Amino acid sequence: MINNYDKYYKISSTDNMLWEPMWQLSTKLYPVEKTLLKSKYLRRLHFIRHGGGAYLNTHYIHSRLQHTLGVFSLVAYFYPDNVELRLAALLHDIGHAPFSHTVERIKGVDHHRWTEEIITKSPLTSFLMKNTVDTSRIMDLIEGRVETVLQNKSSNLHLDHLDSFVRSAYASGILTMTPVEILGKLRRGDNYIHTDVTTAKQLWSLIINEAKLHCSFSNIVANNVIKEMVELLIKKQVLSMGQLKEMIDSQLESLLLDNPLTCNLAQKLWYEFDSFQITNEIKDTKKTYYSQAIEKLYLSIPLVDKQHYTAFAKTRKKN
Repeated sequence: MINNYDKYYKISSTDNMLWEPMWQLSTKLYPVEKTLLKSKYLRRLHFIRHGGGAYLNTHYIHSRLQHTLGVFSLVAYFYPDNVELRLAALLHDIGHAPFSHTVERIKGVDHHRWTEEIITKSPLTSFLMKNTVDTSRIMDLIEGRVETVLQNKSSNLHLDHLDSFVRSAYASGILTMTPVEILGKLRRGDNYIHTDVTTAKQLWSLIINEAKLHCSFSNIVANNVIKEMVELLIKKQVLSMGQLKEMIDSQLESLLLDNPLTCNLAQKLWYEFDSFQITNEIKDTKKTYYSQAIEKLYLSIPLVDKQHYTAFAKTRKKN
């Protein structure tokens, strides 16, 4: 018997359609896309949390695959015939370590480099080349070396960040417009998307909300402590970089909770979260401190009439 829910969460074997529930988009898949979605590289992302360790104390529990399918569906919606851009969207996050960005500050961990290795130097490379996919071109699109709606270097809001901002807000229940309503207000430019003032204002509030999440107690504590534990296991040669990049969240969780070097701290983080504190200065030398610097916030800006919303809003305010 086939469960009725299957049609919403699986690729149909008869019509090759992919349903994305948040954006309410149904996308007809090319054969190469269907095969990629069934590959271990994409399947692995289903078991990696998009918000990293923040899931321990927040509602941000959605997976890196959910985000990937959201970005892919948006790209396919705006550029249905651009196969390269669609593939870039589908593959743009496959190099992520467990807990996504959580362990990125550890030397040697770089999901951009790992993504490139998978696309250009792995068994997946042969499959892509057999399907006449230019892997160098795909990497240019993923890294924003070619400016598109997927990624760019111009601080314009692109579809990768758009899905992240809306998905985070959707998870926390703070949207004043539904994702479908937002999508209906977006327009395709040459290599960008733009919208009206009201929608841009809503999107800007979501971008600020995402920045606040990155700076929040729940995010800083969870991700910093996990990073420290993983770094210790690497230093003590319990965990290799090669093992780490193949892992999923649950495998790393089990290692942290079971290993004698990290089990006490992991237990405290998992079950006594509020016992941690954030401070700007060392007050008690008998306590253990971990340093954390907020090095990057995702502040890509929505466009109104080809102009950044922030500049547009400032001009309107003056007038």
